[in-house]
Amino acid sequence: MKKSEKQPDCGSVLITVIVIAVIGTIAGIVTLGVTNNLINTSRLKRNDAALLNIAEAGKEYALSKLRSQELELQEGQKIIGGSDISFGAGAFTVTCSANAPADCVWVVSTAEADERSKAIEVIATVVSGKLNINLTGIRGAVTTRGDFSSLGNIEIDGQDYNEEGTSVEGDGCYGVSSCGTTVSVGGSSATGGNGNGPPKRGEAANSVERRVTCEGYPETPEDVLGLPDGALEQFKTDECPAAGFQGLLYTERDCDVTGSGIYICHNESGTASLTNFHGNFKGLIIADRVTRVNGNGTIVGAVITLSELQGSNTFGNGNARIKYSSAALNKLEEYCSDVELDVEITEVSWREL
Repeated sequence: MKKSEKQPDCGSVLITVIVIAVIGTIAGIVTLGVTNNLINTSRLKRNDAALLNIAEAGKEYALSKLRSQELELQEGQKIIGGSDISFGAGAFTVTCSANAPADCVWVVSTAEADERSKAIEVIATVVSGKLNINLTGIRGAVTTRGDFSSLGNIEIDGQDYNEEGTSVEGDGCYGVSSCGTTVSVGGSSATGGNGNGPPKRGEAANSVERRVTCEGYPETPEDVLGLPDGALEQFKTDECPAAGFQGLLYTERDCDVTGSGIYICHNESGTASLTNFHGNFKGLIIADRVTRVNGNGTIVGAVITLSELQGSNTFGNGNARIKYSSAALNKLEEYCSDVELDVEITEVSWREL
């Protein structure tokens, strides 16, 4: 009699199927959870990036307002640079805190969107938009880069004078200081300076400085005034002012100015020339070249020329007077009190709060 074949264990098979099903379910749940986490993480990263973009927009908004002086820093205080200003899918609020001299600012921009927020802080240095003059290159009542000559009865005096043109105690400076190879004091013209008393016909002892090295000589009006390159470009004009002018005049034209302040006659090619000047001016004249200061013109302050072109800067004829005045030069900022430059802001650090 044959033995019967062993029958499959149905219970074991069922258990195996159930185990596989459970493992598959768990794997599916885990995979679904990981996927959801990845989706949420990706969404959060996108939201974080969006919030940072909004915060950056707030920072740039505040810095732009500071540069244009629509927003003015208060020394040692915090001010609101913008509150709940819409941008993209959210909004930003910005505060600006300045140190005591107001030459450093802490900008905090907070972004809000989808009930979430993120903030950044930027620290930046601030250079005031007020005219801050630091004169460079003034060595005499007249300072020239090229050759110099004077004729007629003009007097150029490096003795120190007050604003009214009255001499004061002190040695002053040179009457003429030149990088040129030729300095000629001709006709009945006269130079004085360095404690030599009133000018007399001809060249007073130690009143003229010749062949000064041009190394470090200012090349632009901004160089003379100690300002950043191009800072004065915005003030260029084609108009000559009326008598009584006070402030900053920057032109390529020859203007017969009567007034006080800073008169700049300059172009990029270095060919702008002050010609036949016979006004009464108090302050500083910066010109590429000087062709003549004549008539009864009076300049109390100083004159400096910039051009390297060959040929003389000719001062004369008539009875013109150029008187060095440290008092007038020290008041240039006061004369130009209405001149406002763009505020210069430089970011030095950035961090996420």
